[in-house]
Amino acid sequence: ACLVGSEMCIRDRSGIDPILLDAGDALFDNQYLVPNKEESSKLKANTILSTTQKMGEYLYNVGNHDFAAGYEFLVEMQSKYDVGFISSNIVKAGTDELTFLDHKIFDRNGIKIGVFGLMQKIPCFVKEVEVNDLSEVARNKIEELRPQVDILVLLLNADKKITISVSETA
Repeated sequence: ACLVGSEMCIRDRSGIDPILLDAGDALFDNQYLVPNKEESSKLKANTILSTTQKMGEYLYNVGNHDFAAGYEFLVEMQSKYDVGFISSNIVKAGTDELTFLDHKIFDRNGIKIGVFGLMQKIPCFVKEVEVNDLSEVARNKIEELRPQVDILVLLLNADKKITISVSETA
């Protein structure tokens, strides 16, 4: 694994090309920035992204807490670092335009792995984006991706009590 401040990486040292996945909320501890700790919280997010980009193919499903510094901060981080933010149901407010990569298909040794991400809700202070219905998007993505892949992975950022009904496509 990569160590903070180290240039040693999994893919460089071992020849392995890992796929690293995060279901969301990796960048911040809460859905808001703690007063008087805004800069240190943003530094932590930058450190996480700068470190994980060295580890291999890394996909972050955008979670509720990841919006703590605002939507524009996420867009800035996405352009700054070589990591992928993913979400199949976050759209620009008032449109159907996806704001992040909606899925990715990897090929590892002839095995096709599809990954898509969903989140339950956007923090109330974020006005630039909104979420489409989890169950509907899940059904549509499963139907779209299942014929193309051997393994399908859903990264879900939601309350522990949520249930997504996808039985129509199972």
